[in-house]
Amino acid sequence: MYDVERWTLARQTMVHFAVMIGTVLPLLFLSGWYPTRTAADYSAIVGMFLLVGLGLWTAAFVVFGVLVPRFQARSTRDVGTRQEPTF
Repeated sequence: MYDVERWTLARQTMVHFAVMIGTVLPLLFLSGWYPTRTAADYSAIVGMFLLVGLGLWTAAFVVFGVLVPRFQARSTRDVGTRQEPTF
């Protein structure tokens, strides 16, 4: 879904979020790793899912959307100015 170049980042993110809601969230409920006795338990799982997802999305955006392009631009710019070592 992140390789569909004609999709905007918002659309890619929403499709990814929908897939995760349909797969990962139910598995978190059924895994037995978290208590699921009350509505508050379910709310805590959903909240954790959203916070962790937001944190991971933000980290991936910073790395792949900001840092990698910056380093690529710097290395492309430096290619023309580098001198080959002479032996």
